[in-house]
Amino acid sequence: MFSFHKAWLFFPDNVQHVLVSNIEQTNANSTSPVYSVLGQRLHSGDVYLNGSPISENGNQAEAKSLWHAGTAWRRGPAIGASYGTSKVVATPKNMFAAWIPHKTLTLNPSLNATNSGPGKHTPVEYSVFPSTARYEEFEDKASRLHPRTVLNTETEDGGGTLWALSIVKRTVTCSSGSGGSDLTLELPDGEMLSQSFRAPG
Repeated sequence: MFSFHKAWLFFPDNVQHVLVSNIEQTNANSTSPVYSVLGQRLHSGDVYLNGSPISENGNQAEAKSLWHAGTAWRRGPAIGASYGTSKVVATPKNMFAAWIPHKTLTLNPSLNATNSGPGKHTPVEYSVFPSTARYEEFEDKASRLHPRTVLNTETEDGGGTLWALSIVKRTVTCSSGSGGSDLTLELPDGEMLSQSFRAPG
């Protein structure tokens, strides 16, 4: 079984901050890599990696920011990107794909940790900037939004209820709901919280 928690936090100008946590592959025989796929589509126009346009086909594993065809992504750890010609279809097409690898968590973390196999995998966070017609528009939006994640984890109480908590610093009041009752949070210093739970059973 494969499981994870994902939270979307929505900001002005259609900017989204995404947190992925509690990623676990419980199949002991799995050798599959674990990725968060940001997007894949036909390649259309310029690709900007870390603020610079790229002209040739290839793979990029160390992008902190990425923009292509009206959508941009930004994060701390690196984004991977691939752009080139797909030979799977009858008529070759130029394809674009972007992803974030989730490395396997170990007791002694290593820079060379893999992102495949059973076990727990590293949480990630990233911001999405859809509907940005030009790269300069992405730069403008990104300069005005600096979410800082305070907490991106999960915890379980004695009753078997699993709470996934994500707290992001931003001047916003957040309303959330579960089980038919609303939970309104006004957190100090403009913190924003996203919560979800799994009921017992």
